[in-house]
Amino acid sequence: KIGFINRYGNEVIGLQFDGSDEDVVQFNDGTAVVRKGEKYGVIDKTGSEIKAFDYKRIYPLQDERFLAKKKGKFGFFNKDGIDVIPFEFTDALGFSEGRAPILVNENWGFIDDAGQVVIEPVYQEVSDFRQGAAIVVRTDFSCLIDKSGELLVPCGMDAIVPAYDELLRIEKEDKMAYFDLRTKKFIWKAAGF
Repeated sequence: KIGFINRYGNEVIGLQFDGSDEDVVQFNDGTAVVRKGEKYGVIDKTGSEIKAFDYKRIYPLQDERFLAKKKGKFGFFNKDGIDVIPFEFTDALGFSEGRAPILVNENWGFIDDAGQVVIEPVYQEVSDFRQGAAIVVRTDFSCLIDKSGELLVPCGMDAIVPAYDELLRIEKEDKMAYFDLRTKKFIWKAAGF
């Protein structure tokens, strides 16, 4: 069993949770993710439940929200345990720049902070947003989109990979180019790109 001690070594929450150290997310902003049996929940520093032990998995996010899986679907709740985005997605990832990837019927799209689909799920793969752009894959080709889903670099690229801070290296048919995320423009293209 797992419990919690304070910095002086005094027990503050008794040994009542299951799993190993990998199953427990240490306290952050006054909450911790813990497991009882096969289900996860969230507790506060006194050991009181903030979110009941009804979840297959819970992931704390950096914005005082949690991503969780319940009854085979993913959704989000806040640090007070209130569901803020319904549990309706096949899979989901954390937010970056106000957008979170969601999986619906085998395709990825993005929702905003309110849970509204802002980029339709039509992609095979997606990355986090970085400086207002995300790398996505559609029909096995890479492209670059902005936060509204508009194409910055058309689909048809063999690869788009981060090169250095604000730069992306883009490859197409053995040719290469560099794209600047700050200006949203190509800064160099090989002949014939």
